[in-house]
Amino acid sequence: MRKVKPDSSSDTASQRMRPAITPEARQKQMISLATDCAEDLMRSGKAPSQIIVHYLKLGTKQAELELEKTKKELALTEAKKKVFNLLSRQRNYTRMPLMLSEDIVDRIHKGRAMNMSGMIKTYTELIRLSTFQERFEYLKLDGSVGIETFGFDRYLNQVFYNSKEWKRLRNEIIVRDRGCDLACDGYEIQGNIIIHHMNPITPEDIINRNDDILNPEYLISTVLNTHNAIHYGDSSLLPHAPVERRKNDMCPWRH
Repeated sequence: MRKVKPDSSSDTASQRMRPAITPEARQKQMISLATDCAEDLMRSGKAPSQIIVHYLKLGTKQAELELEKTKKELALTEAKKKVFNLLSRQRNYTRMPLMLSEDIVDRIHKGRAMNMSGMIKTYTELIRLSTFQERFEYLKLDGSVGIETFGFDRYLNQVFYNSKEWKRLRNEIIVRDRGCDLACDGYEIQGNIIIHHMNPITPEDIINRNDDILNPEYLISTVLNTHNAIHYGDSSLLPHAPVERRKNDMCPWRH
């Protein structure tokens, strides 16, 4: 009777593998075989120190990733708690008055009203500009587009924009601006109205209940195209100026 020599675990594993049809698949096979060999050496107690250190480093990196993930989850949970607390105190939320304080008005007049992102833009300054184009130039973000403000915290601004306080204020702003784009006469809005924050808000503004995000002095009515033009700095998205009608303008032969 013929004796059959038993195969090693690595030989058996190699026999079970299907031939690789791509370089990537072949590379994965080689990595798998190398890992099997390293396991055999470690189980037999013959593994060199380089292999042992390699897997110890992998375990350390994995632990660091798990720790970082846990920290992010805790931060997210804390942010959600703050949002819920904000909603529970919503009825006690007080808005700033329409007019700015004398100190802020004085700084605006002197052109020194600055925050971290540049000049503080206000409704008082905006309506002093007579044309729609001037108001757009005042509001546009000058290449600040694409800067992530909310990211995975976008649920925060959804909670804010669906709050009763914001919806009430939104109606007040529409009435104040007479339903006109950038509050500019002749640019009546026929469709959906967007209330634009002249100074971009952040998750911290919502969580910390910054009074400025509900201050009419920093809000203006607009439409989607104008809103995108402001954020992208693209004047081609702006609506065309209304045509001034004149007598017989539809009958040029009468001129």
